[in-house]
Amino acid sequence: MPFPEWKLRKKNDNYQVRDLELAGFVVSETRLLTKRNTRGHAHPGEEVYIFISGLGTMIIGDQDISVTNNPGKVFYVPGGEFHQVKNKGEEE
Repeated sequence: MPFPEWKLRKKNDNYQVRDLELAGFVVSETRLLTKRNTRGHAHPGEEVYIFISGLGTMIIGDQDISVTNNPGKVFYVPGGEFHQVKNKGEEE
């Protein structure tokens, strides 16, 4: 069975999101452009965010958490919880 391909789900002036669908589980990659942020949202399903690089913040509910120079930082987002990512750096 071939490995599934990344599918472009969203691309705008702020960010790009690609998904990889694996047997009921979706892996997403978001490249957040310099000094931009996602709109923020909530949905029924839970999510896990892993930061690879960059400077910014992760907002989950009423928490605003710095991820400055912290590659590998992992955040769990419970279903129904508002979440948003902000890029405060000079790179994607």
